Amino acid sequence: IKRGSTVNLYRDSVMTHSGPVGSLKRFKDDAKEVKKGFECGIGLESFTDVQVGDTITDNNTGRMWQKEDDNTTDTWTEADSYCSSLSLGSQTDWRLPYPKELLSIVDYEVATAPTINSSFFPNTNPTVYWTSATSMSDTNQSLYVTFAYGQLWNSYRNNPWYVRCVRSGSDSDVW
Repeated sequence: IKRGSTVNLYRDSVMTHSGPVGSLKRFKDDAKEVKKGFECGIGLESFTDVQVGDTITDNNTGRMWQKEDDNTTDTWTEADSYCSSLSLGSQTDWRLPYPKELLSIVDYEVATAPTINSSFFPNTNPTVYWTSATSMSDTNQSLYVTFAYGQLWNSYRNNPWYVRCVRSGSDSDVW
């Protein structure tokens, strides 16, 4: 993504804002461009009216994110079912994110937890969020991202953690 590139913000399946990326950061440094697959912080130029129920769309990957989670914890199976049955923004094809997708919304410039841009993703819990990936060392475990530190770990699937759903996007840059 490049500073100045156009992004879209959707509210109830209606595009409510389309405009340039006003600020772009990689770690603590201002950036002109951040390559695909790398984490960054994004600020929309001339737009601050982000509301509950909005979805955030990444125009480079085509991914649409659930802006705010439901503030409940679920086992991995419950989280997978929650995303599969979610209807948000008139969309019904939500799913658990791949690890790289969930890591892509971590904001490593945030000094205190949660390590995420709270303007785009308000009320994020500074703890664990499930991904769709099964642990390679134990099929009873799945991977998660912690927004306390922005790290990837694994946990038994019967543990209750939070979930942020995603839809669409390209599978070419995920693992």
